[in-house]
Amino acid sequence: MRQLKVFKDRIRYNLSLLEKKKPLDQILLMIKANAYGHGMNEIYAVTSEMGVSSFGVASILEARELRDCFTDSSFLKNEIYVFSELELNGRWEDYKDYKILPVISHIEDLKFILNRADLNYLPICLKFNTGMNRLGLSLNEGKEVIHLLKKFNRDVYHLMTHFSDSYIPKKKKTEEQYKKFKDLKNEFDKNSVVIKKTSVANSGAIENDIGIEETMIRPGLMFYGPQSSVQVDDESRAWEGKVISNLETTILKSQFLSSGEKLEFGYGSSVVKGAGTLILVSIGYGDGLLNLTKGIEIDAKGHKLKVVGRINMDMIYLWIYDEIDHTQTFSPGEKIVFWDENAVNFQRLSEHCGLIPYEMFCNITNRVQRVLE
Repeated sequence: MRQLKVFKDRIRYNLSLLEKKKPLDQILLMIKANAYGHGMNEIYAVTSEMGVSSFGVASILEARELRDCFTDSSFLKNEIYVFSELELNGRWEDYKDYKILPVISHIEDLKFILNRADLNYLPICLKFNTGMNRLGLSLNEGKEVIHLLKKFNRDVYHLMTHFSDSYIPKKKKTEEQYKKFKDLKNEFDKNSVVIKKTSVANSGAIENDIGIEETMIRPGLMFYGPQSSVQVDDESRAWEGKVISNLETTILKSQFLSSGEKLEFGYGSSVVKGAGTLILVSIGYGDGLLNLTKGIEIDAKGHKLKVVGRINMDMIYLWIYDEIDHTQTFSPGEKIVFWDENAVNFQRLSEHCGLIPYEMFCNITNRVQRVLE
């Protein structure tokens, strides 16, 4: 059975590390893209119970799913921020009816909200572009934004920006972006526009202690285990989190080759030569392990198992190249783990595949069962 097992104790451990940076009620946890492939509803429920009360998603559909699934008052008090939607004039009822916070990155959306009396209750969350050049209000629009807020007698509930290079330690651009953000805050202050919350620190910035002094931090990848920051070696790690999941499957078949034997297998008739054991396991590119996975090595029962041959939609071949009789060791129905809590090994796996950790997680398809333990 294909499973992505998510472990509460590892979630608790990673939150305890983040809590050294900020109290849990000052953490805006990113759970977009199905919580980086781990199950958005499950992660939301577990971390809410542990004390997190602010969450970030990309779309209004993700936010609505959460609100539809969690109607209890203890969950409704949580804040859900939507980061990547525009044209609020077409979706404003979703924000009104579901008590969801739009992150405003376009001045027309700000004008729309300010000009609707029935949206007076909606907290103003503003994201400014300080150099990422993705979504965000232009710094040149700062004066107009301040003018509009003063005209309608509105405060800023949350002011934020996003760093492009914070995962690169001591990168000058991050310092430049942060200075622009601080200058922007000063402009709001000079014009007597109140700002209640601020945030700039994504995972890389948190790991490198940049922007921690703002009222909130916004962990993403690091919460799920892997380090965001570039590192030279294992000893230079800026984040000691655990991967919160195991990707597991089961053995379908194993075939032992004695010394000198040769076996053709799979599409394209790949070849292995003894001595060793060829193992077929129940997972493939239909589950998110692409042909990029070919050649990786995973550990099982003290042995190295190498992915060989073509990846099938539903199956992968593993080869153990040593002399012992593995028919006595690996049997149909036994478990094989592709990744576990070891974040360093997970990142090596990602690098071998030419993928970033985000892609490794998000590639795992819905036919892999998510199990919370």
